[in-house]
Amino acid sequence: MTGTTGVSQRLGRDSRRADSRLPRAGGFDRTMVENSMRPQRHGHGPTVAAMEPTAPQQTGPRIGPWLSEAFNLFGQAWQIWLVHGLLAALPLFLFAGLALGPPLTRAIQGHQVSWQEFGVWSAVALLAMMLLLGFLAAAMIGTGLQQLRGERPSLARAFRVRDLGRVMAVFLIWYFLQTIGCALCLLPWLLAAALLLYAPVLVIDRGMGVGAACRESMRVVGGNLWMYVLWVLLIVFVINAGGLATCGLGMLATLPIGVLMLVVGYRDAIGLAGEIGAVVGHAEAGNAPGSAISEEGDGAAAQRDFDVGSA
Repeated sequence: MTGTTGVSQRLGRDSRRADSRLPRAGGFDRTMVENSMRPQRHGHGPTVAAMEPTAPQQTGPRIGPWLSEAFNLFGQAWQIWLVHGLLAALPLFLFAGLALGPPLTRAIQGHQVSWQEFGVWSAVALLAMMLLLGFLAAAMIGTGLQQLRGERPSLARAFRVRDLGRVMAVFLIWYFLQTIGCALCLLPWLLAAALLLYAPVLVIDRGMGVGAACRESMRVVGGNLWMYVLWVLLIVFVINAGGLATCGLGMLATLPIGVLMLVVGYRDAIGLAGEIGAVVGHAEAGNAPGSAISEEGDGAAAQRDFDVGSA
C-alpha cells in the first residue's frame, strides 16, 4: 500500500508539472487569456467581454492634455468651428435687441419707461437667448462628438439635434441654476456649472432623460468636484480671454474651443456612446440609444431568443 501511494503521489506531481508546461509550450498564458477577455476601451479587442464593460477610471480632469487636444481639434476643422462661433454670437445680439430695443425706442419717442417694463423685456430676452444658445451649443457639441469619433465634421448633421425638447430642458435647468448661483455668490455658480457639466452631452450623445443625465453628471463630477470647479474656471477663462483681448472677435474661436474642452472631458470621464467600456451609472441609461448597458438581464435576453427560435 505504501508503494502504491508513493507511485500515485509521484504521478500526480508529474501530471501537474506537465500541465504547467503545456500552456507555455502552446503559447497560451493565463494572464494573456484574462487580458484578452477584458474590454478594450480604445482598441479592437474581443467583443465577448463587452457584455460587462468597465467604466473609465475617474481620476479627475487631465487639464493639460484635455486643453491641448481641444486646441488641436479646433485647428483640424477651424473653418467649421468659426461658423459655429459666428452663429453663437447671435444670441448676444438677440438679447441686446430685445432687452434694450423696445424700452429705448419708447424713451426716444418721449414716453416714460418704468423699471418694471425694462425688467419684463429683459426676462423675455434672457429666455429667448437661453433657448437659442442652447440649440447652438447642442450643435457645437454634436460637431465635437463627430470629431472624437474620427468622422468628418458636418454642420448639416450637427444641427439635426435629436431629442430637442430634452436638450432644451436640460440646458434651461443648467442655465437657471447657474443664474441663481451667480446671484448668490461666485462659488454656488461654479458648483452648479460643474455638477451639471456633462448633463447636456449625455442627452445629446446617449439620448438620456433629463433627470437621469443630471444625476449621472453629478455622480461623475462629484468624485472630483473641486478639480472640476477648476476645470470650469479654465473653460470660462479660455472663452472670455480671447473675446476681451480682441473686442469680442476672439470669441469666434474661443467659444468653440470651450465646447471642445467639454466634450474631450466627457469622452475620458464617461465615454462616447457605443464604445466598449463606456458605462453610465444609472439604469435609466440602459434604454438610451447607443448605451453600453441594457436593463434587460442575460436571462431575459436568453428567454427572448429561445422564444423567437421556437416560433
